[in-house]
Amino acid sequence: MRADRPQLVGIFPRERSQTFKAGSLLCDADAVTGFGEGWITGVTHSPALGHWIGIGYISGGAEAWKERPAVAADPVRSGNVDVEIVSPHMFDPTGERMHG
Repeated sequence: MRADRPQLVGIFPRERSQTFKAGSLLCDADAVTGFGEGWITGVTHSPALGHWIGIGYISGGAEAWKERPAVAADPVRSGNVDVEIVSPHMFDPTGERMHG
């Protein structure tokens, strides 16, 4: 019930041509250290959106990170990528396209 518990979120790269990897830590852009604020569980390319997308967990959820800069930190494999934390309902959130 805690407001700062890890919650499921969607993840977009700020620079849409970039990608990031599952297992990366989600960090505040000003504090890329330690265990971060969350983690990325899955990444794939979205043909519908035309760029890479991910899902993961971050403390406070999408509402808490709406205007906050975040980084997908992966120092061992590929470095850091600036990301945008969004709702996990990334495409057709209202179901308009699905239900016609």
